[in-house]
Amino acid sequence: MLARLVAITALLASTAASAQQLPPNYLGRVGGVTTEVCAVPVITPSSAYSAGNSVGGLITLPAAFLSTNSGILQSVRLTSKSAQTAEFDVTFFSAQPATVFTDNAAPSIAAADVALVQPPIKLTGASTGLGTGTTYGLDNIGRPVNEIGSSAYALITTTGTPTFASTSDVQLCAAWLED
Repeated sequence: MLARLVAITALLASTAASAQQLPPNYLGRVGGVTTEVCAVPVITPSSAYSAGNSVGGLITLPAAFLSTNSGILQSVRLTSKSAQTAEFDVTFFSAQPATVFTDNAAPSIAAADVALVQPPIKLTGASTGLGTGTTYGLDNIGRPVNEIGSSAYALITTTGTPTFASTSDVQLCAAWLED
């Protein structure tokens, strides 16, 4: 019995020593850290957007990356305080583009920024099951991201003709698993 207790104690000690050898990341945690950040772009209320228009211009998601400036995009969520049925595309950039994107206008990217564009995330299937607000979401994206700096940059475009109720009607959230 004593021999088993000694063997178990030795095993636990070696496991603890192995865990201490792993490099800690943000806040001393071992392994990945999931970070979700949100931004509320200023939008045009009470005026229908046209299909293809930008919603809110270029959106900065501050402090998206806490330590490594890279990770895996896990999920994207778009909420509206008003009921919507339009579909939206969220396009992320690998760095801050120099192009100025204007709310409620068709985007026109500068040639120098084209290489920064990542494939759009399609947000379909609006849910208004909790009342007047609308929620869109996509999980399990699994897209590697390598940002320059700690912020992430995105552009929302619509494929429909939404009309929003206030300048702060929309919120964009994204979650990354950091390396």
